[in-house]
Order: sequence, then C-alpha cells, then structure tokens
Amino acid sequence: ASIESLTMVVQIAALYLVARLLTPPDAGEADRAWATVAWVGANLLTVGWLSLEARAGLERSAMTDPHRAAQFTFTAIWSLYAGVLLALGIAARRVRPRLLAIALFAATVAKMVLIDVWLLEPLLRTIAFTGLGLLLLLGSLLYHRFRDLILKETR
Repeated sequence: ASIESLTMVVQIAALYLVARLLTPPDAGEADRAWATVAWVGANLLTVGWLSLEARAGLERSAMTDPHRAAQFTFTAIWSLYAGVLLALGIAARRVRPRLLAIALFAATVAKMVLIDVWLLEPLLRTIAFTGLGLLLLLGSLLYHRFRDLILKETR
C-alpha cells in the first residue's frame, strides 16, 4: 500500500467519523446537514479510492489494454458499491444510503451507455444493451413488488 492510499483511507475514515459524531439523537438540522455532507463525501471518496486502486493494479499488470479493462472494472466497482449501499439502506431502513445508491447506479448506467458499450464489438454491444435493459426492468419490477419494505423508514 502506498502512502497516498493510506492517506486517502485516513481521510475517508475521518469523514465517516465526523458524519457519525454529528448525528446524535438530539442533533439539530444544521448538524444533520453537515453530517450528510460528510457521509456523502466519505462514500464518494471511497468509490474514488477503490477505482484508483483498481486502476493502479491494472497499470502494474501485463495487460495489453489496461484502459479498456479499467473502464469495465470501474463499472463493476461502482455497481457493486451501489448494490451494497442499497442493501444496507434497505436493511437499516435508512433513506440516505438508498438515495446515494440510486444516484451512483444512475451514474454507472450513464457511464455504461456513454463509454463502456462503445468499447465493445457490435454483437457484444447489442447483448450489453439488451442485458442492461433487462436488468433495469427487473429492478423496476422488484422495486414495485417490495415498495412498502423499501420505502419504510424507522429513522
């Protein structure tokens, strides 16, 4: 691990800690707003840090096209992070993680449509668009099926 990576991890941990410390049960609106800013910042830095670490790993490897591999790796990291964040938000019945997960997933889908699929051959591009459409349809159906569970919030 490099010193830059360690520095990033410390900054991320500090932001999560600030977000936690600013959200006691009796916190005012201003504290909650700053806690939200710190929490969103920590999550975005986490995704950025994971992406940069993946890129560094790919650049050290003997791949013939590390740029192309990096694009698909970023998409996978962002999608997995959004999925975990969404699952945690549903399990904890919290709105903030769910909203951030949806925003990150939307950014991932936009990246896929604008960048990733154009790196593929035409047949694979067709398959990718079909798969993406099916995943979006499945997500919509699952959301409507479990809407009451997903939207229920305890805090």
